[in-house]
Amino acid sequence: TPEPFNIVGHGKNSDRYAVDVFHVRKGEPIDLYTYSQWDSSTWHLYTGGNPVWNSPEIQLYEIPSNTLVNSGNLVTGHRYTVRAKIHNDTDYDADGVQVKFQWANFGVGQIAWNDIDTDMLDVPRHSVREAEAIWTPGITGHQCIIARIYHAEDINLSNNEGQENCEVQSTSSPAILKFNIWNPTDKAAAVHIELRQLVETYQGEKIPLWLSWIEHPDPQVLMPGDGREVKVYIEPYPADVRPGQQAEFSLTGFVNGKMLGGVNFIIIKR
Repeated sequence: TPEPFNIVGHGKNSDRYAVDVFHVRKGEPIDLYTYSQWDSSTWHLYTGGNPVWNSPEIQLYEIPSNTLVNSGNLVTGHRYTVRAKIHNDTDYDADGVQVKFQWANFGVGQIAWNDIDTDMLDVPRHSVREAEAIWTPGITGHQCIIARIYHAEDINLSNNEGQENCEVQSTSSPAILKFNIWNPTDKAAAVHIELRQLVETYQGEKIPLWLSWIEHPDPQVLMPGDGREVKVYIEPYPADVRPGQQAEFSLTGFVNGKMLGGVNFIIIKR
């Protein structure tokens, strides 16, 4: 059977035990993937700047109308269908694929995630299938959804996670985005934030680069498991930016140079 096995060795003379784990496969290599912000080989699924944290492969839908809903415009206590596209470009069928959906309040280096549900599906060779779950947001504030793919035959695990989020804010001067960044490693580590403006045009008009700055935590070196607040400021500048114009930004957090997570958000000039 293709699955992990524990093998236990028992020494008769010493009465000691040794355990090793063997992963038995069928010999049919499969690479299941979704848009993974952590794996550049999947970024072709989105034609804009990379990585973007509002995954193009994860979408939310109203219940019962089944209409597409913006992930930055959700209502607490309302039920939504979350769907994630799962790709299989290999020559072998992937039966019994598990896709686990989880959510968390936004933060970089997020340590704890809350379960939504797990979907089971088959993804035939050279095809795309959608996994889905029902989610009811219970609290207000910015939240992230992550989809994680599990299959015994999957030979590449680096592209098995995709994240969805998008925060919408109105502003006149300036917008302030606050969030926590954690150090999930077992050593003291320096944190760094990168911010990119993605939207260059809105309704056919060219959007100039808006003024922005980042307030990193002080000190920028975090101890293992420690988290601190970061602030990002966005100013709709220059002065001729008209009310109603908007720009989208992608924020990515790094710990000791390793990309951990991020968020996409849209700022609208009020």
